[in-house]
Amino acid sequence: MPSNSPALYDIKPLIPLFESGWTVVTPTARLARRISAQWNTHQAGQGMRRWAPAPVNSLESWLMERWQTAVRQQAIEPCTLIDATRERELWLAVIAKSSGADAGLSLLKPDAAAQVAARTREDLLRWQVDLSDKGIRGLFSLDTDCRTFLNWWDAMRDALAAIDCDTASGCLTRLLAAPNVASSEKVALLAFDDIPPLYQACLTHLSQAVEVVQDLSTAGEKNQPTVKVFPERASELTAIASWAVDKYRGADNTTVGIVLADADQDRLPLEHALRTAFECLGDKYADLPVNFSTGITLDRAPIVSTALTALDMQQHRNTRADVIKLLNSRFLRRTDAFGEPAVRLTKQLFEDGDLDIPTARLRSRCRRALGSDGAAKPLLLAEALDAMRARRLDKQRLSPSQWAEHFGAILAEDWGWPGPGPLDSLEYQQVQQWQEALDAFAAYDVIAPALSAMDYATAAAALRRCCQQRVSQPKTADSRIQVLGLLESAGLQFDELWLCGMQADRFPQSPRPNPFIPSSLQRERDMPRSSVDREWSFASRLLEQLLSDNRSVITSYAQFSDGIPSLPSPLLDTADAQLQVASVVPIDWAKRQQSAVKESLLEPQAPAVDSRELQDIRGGSGLVEDQSACAFRAFALRRLNIRGLDDADTGLSASDRGNLVHAALQIVWQTLGSRSQLAALSDAERRALAEKCAVQAIAALRSDRREIAGSACLALEEKHLAALLLEWFDVELQRDDFTVLATEEDRQLTIGGLTLNLRMDRIDELSGGETLLIDYKTGSTLSVMGWLGGRPRAPQLPLYTQTQAVQGIAYAKVRRRSSEYRGLGECEGVPGVSTELTTRQSIESGAEDWPGLIAAWADTNTALVEDFLAGEASVAPLKGACDYCQLRPLCRIDTGDG
Repeated sequence: MPSNSPALYDIKPLIPLFESGWTVVTPTARLARRISAQWNTHQAGQGMRRWAPAPVNSLESWLMERWQTAVRQQAIEPCTLIDATRERELWLAVIAKSSGADAGLSLLKPDAAAQVAARTREDLLRWQVDLSDKGIRGLFSLDTDCRTFLNWWDAMRDALAAIDCDTASGCLTRLLAAPNVASSEKVALLAFDDIPPLYQACLTHLSQAVEVVQDLSTAGEKNQPTVKVFPERASELTAIASWAVDKYRGADNTTVGIVLADADQDRLPLEHALRTAFECLGDKYADLPVNFSTGITLDRAPIVSTALTALDMQQHRNTRADVIKLLNSRFLRRTDAFGEPAVRLTKQLFEDGDLDIPTARLRSRCRRALGSDGAAKPLLLAEALDAMRARRLDKQRLSPSQWAEHFGAILAEDWGWPGPGPLDSLEYQQVQQWQEALDAFAAYDVIAPALSAMDYATAAAALRRCCQQRVSQPKTADSRIQVLGLLESAGLQFDELWLCGMQADRFPQSPRPNPFIPSSLQRERDMPRSSVDREWSFASRLLEQLLSDNRSVITSYAQFSDGIPSLPSPLLDTADAQLQVASVVPIDWAKRQQSAVKESLLEPQAPAVDSRELQDIRGGSGLVEDQSACAFRAFALRRLNIRGLDDADTGLSASDRGNLVHAALQIVWQTLGSRSQLAALSDAERRALAEKCAVQAIAALRSDRREIAGSACLALEEKHLAALLLEWFDVELQRDDFTVLATEEDRQLTIGGLTLNLRMDRIDELSGGETLLIDYKTGSTLSVMGWLGGRPRAPQLPLYTQTQAVQGIAYAKVRRRSSEYRGLGECEGVPGVSTELTTRQSIESGAEDWPGLIAAWADTNTALVEDFLAGEASVAPLKGACDYCQLRPLCRIDTGDG
């Protein structure tokens, strides 16, 4: 059939070879497919109605076909060919068994070790390193890692032999040892730069009647590339996307190639830039006229990621991110994302502050999220968790095929995956690929003697690895725009080519010798990534080929990568390079933004608080502090009840630690009551008191917070708290005598009809009869200036002065190596509490003495509360008030619209 594919290869020089009976072998399957498509176009253009397929194949495929032919002809013993996923599982089993036998071997990441081991075996086979040679084994024995791998190699060889399986390179090694496998086929090697010795030896072994043309090139004169420099990566990718749009719309037949020096990092950001530039987001997602040489691993596809996450819910612990993902997924029987129970559950999980949630606690949180009335429908998450527990699979050990059946049933029956639909074309393809991955996992039964039966967690992890080994590549119509990696671009020809990300740290690649192969052996055999010289030579030849095969070439690099300065590739001539100024906003979008008619409505005044709303408003000193810091913050938090989600903390949060200090000091002064009692204790008794109070404070911590922190963290916190209390005792002993009247005492203060609920950390009576209000703080930066002015940053202690007559207020800074008092008042005998106002303090407060300061505070607090009740809600924050505020997307202060 004729092909409508764009011409990315000129096959005219190949036609005589095809007609003379030659087979063309290419380094990549992509180039082979392109040549085959162009052959079909050529034959159709000649008026042919039927023709034989083009005799073209990639080298690996061609060699494996020769192996299969030899097996069919009984020239070599047959064996089962296993793919990379099953090989990886075998390596994991081998490594686990070896680690168990070797008491001195401990691996933090066995899965990563299995990947490296599999790659090492392939390198050794392809570069024909004979590990039966005593001299080579001696080299391996000189290094601990290499010696360990040698033991794994022997165990893997035995494991493969036991199940009569092998990998592709192992099969080719068998082919190389087989006699009488030559054919009369003539082979032309096209666009090759580097052929592994095993492949070369196989070709030579078949060359008794095979003619091999090593260098067949259609390359023309080397082009001089244009070099472009961008300030950072985002602007580089945006410029490439805009350039691709211009080239695509400028001429009907122009072929465009975009080659990524680092496809793993740049592929997804470039795809987003291209979709934005082509306006192929949302409903037009499938209309992008671009082909990508590689997709994403199947486990990262949203619909498959949901399935894997749902299966992981059987584990004893699950991440908060996974729970949120399932609540929001549209690939399940129903989504609970917008229901009130889901909102309550999400808030509770964030309040817990734990990134990893025990499944038992998650079930409890799901039940609590329904509310006390029980009218809400149970969450799908709760129903599925109960259904999975009812299956009682956590203690069973089954074969891969049995687990595959259970996994399919769990997803379909318990979760309703892949959802009610409809699925788009890409999602439908990914569901099919999932079924193929599940079938491949079930086929692990072939290697079951080496793996033995699996428990649930092991099986789920193996299925995830199976998906990680598969690439989700959309089946789309061929396009004139191709996005490729460096190796995939070999041999292809474009009218316009852009080489992206040509930084010194990417091209040439840095050497990265294999840790399981002696470095000297790698350099001797010229193995991949073994030396600077090899990488330089390889990159130079590849760049030369790209410049020769393509008509117009642009190369580019970014000056900064993740904030770190980058240099251009030393292979580029950057003498004429010019810095490109490219916005990260696509040009078309920028033009629309500039031409748009904007309408602004600034309304700083909200409706006043009426009597009904007044009854529902809850708050204390924090309400006044919010109104002072930013009136809009107080309006959003206190009247609209908008709350951000809490950040996760590992162990105890800063709030937890502050609460522990408050609790411990409350126990101290409930026990002692006065400074004289503290002074009467010996050093040993003070230490015992500190330790006892620390233990009791931690014991009083909420059980869920103790569970999240863990026993090790709590033990460290207990020691830290005891030491902190001892240090604070020294500060207290520097004061004159005092008696503690109250600790953690609740008070109420009514201003303008609004009742504020206050809690005073401590109230002291001094030796002269004065009253001192104390507020514990554990932060590093405290200043009494925060109490002063018309908009004080910290009105908490000044508010307390309106509840009773006091002669001083003070921060008690309880912090290791910097504990102290800081305050104002007219009381003596408290180091750090100033009895006279400085000039600046008088100017800020408008007061000359303590009674004047008390009156000024009362006026300020009353004015702030009255503004709040009147509906004052302007976006006018104090300096620094926005630093940790979660309302910035709502007030839009960063956009200038706030």
